[in-house]
Amino acid sequence: MYREPQQADRVNNTMRAQEFLLEYSREITAQRLGDQVLNTFRREGSGRIRRVLGRDLGTQDSEDDTIEALIRMLEQADPSPNKQYMPWLARTYIKGETFFEDVLTQVREYLEKFYALTRRKKIPAPRNDILGYSNFGDFMSVMDEYPDPDAPELKDKGQAEEIYQDQQIRVIMPYDQAAACYYGQGVRWCTAATRGKNYFNDYAENTPLLIVIPQQPQYPGEKYQLWFDYSIGNLPVYSDDDYLEIYHDRGEDYIIDNEQTGQFMNEKDQAVTLKTLKSRFGASFDRMIDAYLAQFPDEAYRVNKNFESGQV
Repeated sequence: MYREPQQADRVNNTMRAQEFLLEYSREITAQRLGDQVLNTFRREGSGRIRRVLGRDLGTQDSEDDTIEALIRMLEQADPSPNKQYMPWLARTYIKGETFFEDVLTQVREYLEKFYALTRRKKIPAPRNDILGYSNFGDFMSVMDEYPDPDAPELKDKGQAEEIYQDQQIRVIMPYDQAAACYYGQGVRWCTAATRGKNYFNDYAENTPLLIVIPQQPQYPGEKYQLWFDYSIGNLPVYSDDDYLEIYHDRGEDYIIDNEQTGQFMNEKDQAVTLKTLKSRFGASFDRMIDAYLAQFPDEAYRVNKNFESGQV
């Protein structure tokens, strides 16, 4: 959680703040932090890179142009007029603990909340000092303790389908962004973002998203989002024949570098394994999978790949 900065931290933070915050400069930020931002971004993998940039990051891309594009996107996550949070955003991102797409979505929403609360003097010192937060997770956990004065009231349930329900769980498949936001209220998923960039369409166009809502939650707000993707690069794989075709066309190295399996997250956008979900919900989890595959039989290969890939 938040820790009050020690004297040495205060000195370093003050120096950094003076470097950047008196007058924010995109050019200086790119010069000082751009290479680290780009290197961290490259390590995220082809699927996440493609969702952020809308394309693969090729060798033909200019590093300077890519850095500028990333810095510009980070600026969009800073709600302050003078971009006073940009140094903290960039320095915290390059620690590699949070994906870029999540900075543009969940972190942005929490920063907007932080900015609104600090302007209203609703956050006491030292919690109102952004430089006291060493990572995004701790920052968001502290912000969860405060009501959001500008939280949108979601009335539009969008288009969704309940694909399974029993005494243990209720499973919703959203068909549009409005439904993903409505049923994802209170979570940190990029697919449920209401003010930052929302990535619902980027995920759902590949394979359906499932929202699992426990009927008897173990703690307030317990939810899970399941995404049984299996792709290589931008190519969805539905069978061994698909896999072999990519192997012969692109080679083994391409598959190693671009293979992507699904994501299974709790309400705080923390990864959980299929084994954990099976343990949590027992036979209800198996019946949910059966119901999903009964409706989408073509997804069976991809679901099995996720069970085989170490997600268990």
